[in-house]
Amino acid sequence: MPLMQFKKPIKSYSQKMTNQTNITLIGYGKMGQIIHKLIQLKFPQISDTYIIDKNDEINQATTAKSDLFIDFSHPSAFVSNLEKLFTVKPSAKIVVGTTGWYQDLEKVQNLIAQNPESALIYSGNFSIGVNLFWKVIAKAAEEFNNYSDLYDVFGHELHHNQKADSPSGTAKQTAEILLKNSPTKTQIKYDLAAEKINPTDLHFSSTRGGHIIGVHSAYFDSEADTIEITHTARNREGFALGGIKAALWIKNKTGFFTIDDFINSYKND
Repeated sequence: MPLMQFKKPIKSYSQKMTNQTNITLIGYGKMGQIIHKLIQLKFPQISDTYIIDKNDEINQATTAKSDLFIDFSHPSAFVSNLEKLFTVKPSAKIVVGTTGWYQDLEKVQNLIAQNPESALIYSGNFSIGVNLFWKVIAKAAEEFNNYSDLYDVFGHELHHNQKADSPSGTAKQTAEILLKNSPTKTQIKYDLAAEKINPTDLHFSSTRGGHIIGVHSAYFDSEADTIEITHTARNREGFALGGIKAALWIKNKTGFFTIDDFINSYKND
C-alpha cells in the first residue's frame, strides 16, 4: 500500500492566537473526516490541519508543519508508516486509532524507545464514554463475582450491517474485561451457542443489522432480576473527540501510552 503526501492546510485560525498546535491526519477515511470536522468546530487551539492520505507519502515535506499526528490508516500500512515518520520526524507525537496491528506491539514499543523525544498513545476505541463503560463493568463484574452462585454474566453487541468484523474490537475488549474480573469464567465463547453453554463459559454474542453505530452490553442475571449495563453510541463523534483530546494530552509528553493513561489523568478543559 503506498505511503502517504502533503496537502495544503485545510483551515487556519487567526495567527494572533497563542500556543497554537498543528495536527496532521494520517488516513482520511470516515474517522479522519469526522476528526477534521470536529477540529474545525470545537478546537480553536489547533491552528492548521494537514492530511496524509492513502496515495500520499510520508517524507520531510509532508511532516514539516506538524509534530502531532493522528493515525486512522490501515493496519497493513501502520507500522511501515510509523517507521517512515520517525525517520523524518523523530520527535513526533502520535495518536493511533488504527487497529489490527497489535501483533507488532513490541516492535512499535521499541520504535518509541529508539526515539526518546517521541510519544505514542494507542487504543482500539478512543471514546471517553466507552472507556468509562469499561471501568464500570470491571467493577460490576468484580462485585457480582461474590454472588456467582446467584448471578451469571454474559454480553451482547450490535452494529450496522456493513461492519466488516464480528465481534467488534470493542466487544472483544468488553468480553476480556468481564472475563478478567469474573474468576468463575474460564473462556469466552463468541460464536453461536450451538450447544449448551458450560457454566465456566462467558458467552458474548453479536448482531449485525440496520444502521446501528454501536451498542455494547454486559448482563448480570439471576432468577430474580437482571442488571444490564449498556453503552450506546449515537454517532462517531465520541471516538473522534477522544482521539483529538488524547493528541493534545500527549503534545508535551514522551514515551509509550495506552488509553488508560489518558483516562486516568483526564482533566476537564
